Order: sequence, then structure tokens, then C-alpha cells
Amino acid sequence: MVRLREFEPYYFCDNVEKSISPPFDSISKSLESELKSFPFNITHLTLPEKESQGTMLIDKWIDSGVLKKKEEAGMILINQQSWINGRIRERFGVISLVDIYPEDGLLQPHEKTFPGKVSDRVKVLKDTNAQLEPIFLVVNNKQFDRKLILLSSKLQPWLEFTDTDSVKYKIFKIPLNDSHTISEILKTDVAIVADGHHRLAATMQMAQSSNKNDEVFWSSIMAYTTNIDSDSLLINGIHRALKCRIDNEKLNNLRSVCNSVKADSEGPKDENVLILSQEDNMIIDQEKIKKRGISAISAIHLIQNVVLKEILGLSDEELDAMIYYTHDIKECKRMIDSGESSIVFVMPPWNKEKLFNLIVKNGFLPQKSTYFFPKVCSGIVMNINR
Repeated sequence: MVRLREFEPYYFCDNVEKSISPPFDSISKSLESELKSFPFNITHLTLPEKESQGTMLIDKWIDSGVLKKKEEAGMILINQQSWINGRIRERFGVISLVDIYPEDGLLQPHEKTFPGKVSDRVKVLKDTNAQLEPIFLVVNNKQFDRKLILLSSKLQPWLEFTDTDSVKYKIFKIPLNDSHTISEILKTDVAIVADGHHRLAATMQMAQSSNKNDEVFWSSIMAYTTNIDSDSLLINGIHRALKCRIDNEKLNNLRSVCNSVKADSEGPKDENVLILSQEDNMIIDQEKIKKRGISAISAIHLIQNVVLKEILGLSDEELDAMIYYTHDIKECKRMIDSGESSIVFVMPPWNKEKLFNLIVKNGFLPQKSTYFFPKVCSGIVMNINR
């Protein structure tokens, strides 16, 4: 079962909009510099410039009253309002603790991690002795969504603010009885890790290496959980830009399973993959693929395992060194126009139901397969081991 539990969160008591940030791995260098101009911004902890200062900084913020602790344990309800595709959409979710042990398969990561990035997050966890950012979980449970909508209509907001992406937030403290009800609603559900795979892996390492006193703290993780059918939860693919030159023989091999098209500024509209190059633009012809005896369970498996490895003949080591990942179609086109990339594979949006079932049935997808948005900002609450 997915075990959601109450906790006693710490929170920034003033100037919330100057304290929050996007998740650490969604922040550009220019935005990081802007956020760090605020003395109490969460990025001073999540993206530290120096090691071994996190615990000291948190203690300083607690002692000075910048950070306060909610003395009563509970869960946090979040209402987000986003302007998406020409209209305002709402999403509801809960921040709570989620047990990561025992590993019974109901907390399901879907992407493999990079060891170096896990090590970086372990350093931050050790340095701060805190869980600073929630991982992002999705469940497929309409009753859960209805319960959160009902609660938001009855409760008064505890906090209201707008994040750096112009998403409006209303934050509610969930009464204890309702927290228990939410846990019961989800007790038999599978929760898929949408975002935060490296933070989850780092937290699991902390649990395995901690002494008995700290093991309890690290055996659960702060998580934001929402329903995958939410109107304002969008799931795009992450595009792949090759930074190496591809010889003509391999390019012609790729063209043999493609059709030429005009580039669509909005990217692919269905499950086809749009391929941008300096010479032409193409989409993969599924019928030509089938005639070659090639099959793949999704577009990302087709590109990662068939096109990149078999047709273009790139090894895992070459792929690690030569692929630039981005969710921004404009960035893809800029890289082609500037010559930074020879080929860009523009991945289509995911069908939510197909993605959920694919992960539950098959487990891990290739690295950098999904981009869930809008994200949940960091700094709303923290789980600090004090």
C-alpha cells in the first residue's frame, strides 16, 4: 500500500514569494542568480555554493524566526491555478510523508537515475539534514481528487502566493481526521514517481546508511501527490538533441524509415516523433518500421533503443556524452539553426492512461522520458530532522 503520513512541517513565515523556487533541476543559471539575491530563498539550500553550511543556515533561519515549525502534525493541501492552452485550469494535491520502506512495489519509479546526480543530492541531504523539496507522485484515483476538491471548498487558505511561472497557489492545512481519510482512500493504490527520482534514490541511500536514530526520519520522504487525470496535469516528452555529426550513410538509413514534413512550431500532435535537421524535417513512418520487423512499446523506446542505437549505431557511452535534453521546442529549433545540434528528436506528448499502464506493467522507462508540468514549487514546506 502507498502509505501517506502526517508530519510537522517547517515553513517560511514571511515573504513566501521571495523564498520559493522551482525544483532545483528546473532552474536556469540566470534564474538561480535572481533567486539567490533574496537572502532567505530556498535555493541557498537546494543549490549550495559551498558545502557544509546547510545545517548552520537552517539553524540560523529557525533561531531568527525566518523558519517556523507547525507544531500540530498534518498534511498540506495545495490548489494550483495555471493558464494553460488559453484557459485557467486547477489542480489539487497533497504534501505529506510517504513511506519508502518496505519496498513493496506500490511506490513506482519510472526512470533510471544518473549515479552522479544521486551523489549530488546525497551531499545536500547530509549537509542540511532535511528534505527540502517534495518528490512528485501521481495516482489514478478519482475519489482522491474529489476529496481534495471538497476539502478546498470547506477550508480557509493558510497561504496564498504566485510562483515564478505565474502559477497561483492556495495552501490549506488538512485536519487530522481528513488526513486519515486520504490515507485510507489511497491505501491500495500504486503511486508513480513523476519527478524527483534522484531525490528518492538519495533518500533511500540515507536510510540505508543512517544510524538507528536517523533511520526513521530517512525511511519516509516528503512527497506531493496528485491525480493523473487532473485537468491541469500535462505530460510531455523530453526532446533529444544530438551534439555530434552523423555520417551520410547513417542519415540515409534513418531517412529510409521516415517521411519528409514541414516543421510544426508546436511539435508533434500525435504519437509520431518529429525529427529536425539542418537539411530537412521528418517523421518516422510506422508502416516502414513494421516492414523492417521493428517494434517498440512507445515512442521513447523507439527512439532510444531502435533509432539511436540500431539505426544510428550509437553506444550507451556515446549517448551519455552526446545528447542534450530539453522540454522546450524553441530550444530545439535554436540548436539546429545555430549548428549546435545535427539532429533533434522532438518527442510527442504522452497519453496519460497509456503512460500509467505502461509504467505499472513494464517498470522503468529510459532516462529523461517524461516532463510533468506545471511543477510544484520548492519552499512551501520542509521536513527538517531536528
